[in-house]
Amino acid sequence: MASSPNYFFDGQNYIEYVSQVTPTTSPYSSNHTVRVWLTTSSTEGLILHAIGRDRSAITLQLWKGFLQCGFTTPDGRTKWLSNSAKVTDNKLHSLTIRKLGHIGYLSVGTTSTADANFTMGHNGSPLDNIIYTGGVPSALTSPQRPHLIGCINKIEIDQYTLPTGNAAMKFWSRRTIGNTTISCARSTRYIPYAFPNTTSSITFNAPSTAFSISFSFRTVHYNFGIELLSLPQLPAQLNSFIVMIDFGKLSVKFIGTQQVHYFQNTVTDGVWHHLTISVDNNDRFTTVLDGISKSLDYLSGSDNIPRPTIVIGHASGTGFNGCLRDVKMNQFPVNLDANNVSKTLISKNECLTSNPCYPVSPCFNGGVCHMRTNTFECICNRSKPYQGGYCHLYQYAKSCHDKFQSDPRNISNNYEIDPDGPYGANVPFTVYCNGISPSQTVATHNHTLQQTLTPIAKNVGPGKVIMRLAYRATTNNINQRGNAISISQLSALTSVSDRCNQDLSFSCRRALLLNSPGQPYIWWTSQDGRRMTNWAGAPSNTSKCACGVSKSCYNTTKSCNCDAFADVLLVDQGALSDKRYLPIKELHLGFSQITNSTFAGYN
Repeated sequence: MASSPNYFFDGQNYIEYVSQVTPTTSPYSSNHTVRVWLTTSSTEGLILHAIGRDRSAITLQLWKGFLQCGFTTPDGRTKWLSNSAKVTDNKLHSLTIRKLGHIGYLSVGTTSTADANFTMGHNGSPLDNIIYTGGVPSALTSPQRPHLIGCINKIEIDQYTLPTGNAAMKFWSRRTIGNTTISCARSTRYIPYAFPNTTSSITFNAPSTAFSISFSFRTVHYNFGIELLSLPQLPAQLNSFIVMIDFGKLSVKFIGTQQVHYFQNTVTDGVWHHLTISVDNNDRFTTVLDGISKSLDYLSGSDNIPRPTIVIGHASGTGFNGCLRDVKMNQFPVNLDANNVSKTLISKNECLTSNPCYPVSPCFNGGVCHMRTNTFECICNRSKPYQGGYCHLYQYAKSCHDKFQSDPRNISNNYEIDPDGPYGANVPFTVYCNGISPSQTVATHNHTLQQTLTPIAKNVGPGKVIMRLAYRATTNNINQRGNAISISQLSALTSVSDRCNQDLSFSCRRALLLNSPGQPYIWWTSQDGRRMTNWAGAPSNTSKCACGVSKSCYNTTKSCNCDAFADVLLVDQGALSDKRYLPIKELHLGFSQITNSTFAGYN
């Protein structure tokens, strides 16, 4: 593999690669692996932007100190991936983008990975037309897409280095726009300064009355009245100012007045924010936070102070707790280690401030992440059935057995269960779980008590009467009817259960049942509507009742007691246990003939 030089990008230049391949002979497919070796201390900047002939695109950029990758469809929809790895430390990092059909992956090194499914019906190739590195033309530039300041060591596309004379890459032409140097010597050094507690501070003097100071800061310190920057040593008759953080929002306050100006964007989110403050000789004060500017009236008479003292952090109250970097005065770097700079409780070359909620939230299923002291909390979405520390646990058990497995107190009560889980077709339903028999989930139906089949002419014939079973949950109140349960819901319950039983009974006098081997007069249908030719207590599809299996029927030549057609009251009963066919959907009942003593009862 051929090597590639280190290209330094100064925030204004970029490199353009244009494919010379015609669309019909493009060697690229919809599956790609792109690797970029990057060294930078910038918190914002475009690393790579590829546009396909079908207008699909891949964008790799830095945003607030974190890595983002966007996959754009030809109709302009973009799916963004964020990665929480820290890559703005001026060290060499290997960044990998993988596009496999509809799925995109973004990783740093070998461990930190983010992925997403496009679900947007796009399978195109964004790497068959133009690739920009370090920036894009002015027509594509935006405040959210500034040019890169840093070094790109090498770019690989599908294991081939761009650009070399390799046969697979020979179709690309390269054009450099701006002053691109082949060196990383000019890359700015990343030196963070940590303010570990609320009395930490850095103090130095501005070079003149009119000055501009800028720096990047990072904090998760959420409170009221946090001092970020101030001019504390002005005479009492002058109205000084102080930049503070009030409950996550940046504010500018003029001491001795009622003037308070707030920025609306949150700055206590643990990402890098850039602040610029400019003071001119006409008593004008301008603050720019992350590109948003506010121009304010400044303190009258400030031009009498030749070199105002600037304090970052603690001045008189609760000071800033977080990290600081890239301090500049009048656009020139400030050496914070110089003798004329006073530092109190400051740690150099470390920044432990982080936001566990950003850029990749640890909360699932729409849960909202909130920072807490040294940790975080996931507030689960009430409209979604998830709970747990990460909103990752489906709140419904699959059965009473599962419910009591997760809650060993075995408290008998009504509980909602969802046997086929969050992605199944059925909604949760309520059942009564008995702690005395914790492994059982019980449902009843509308024919639990014995029903009789009226011996009239219209009921004569095989399966003339159809009884559809309507199931309901049992409850902890005998006077309360449980909620309706569908056949589909019970079918889901049987599929996740180890064993299932359903009792079935037929009482008779001169009334045939299965009438084996002849035409049955009574049968039941399974959950999916199959006609079943066995009765309770006998294996499926055996055309027998329980007594036929044990050979103990009233008439030993028959397979059911009732098939004796005797003028005595007989019963065939037992339990069905083949869960493939449960629950019973319907009972089909009929008489072979009617006599003065005919009787049929079922439940």
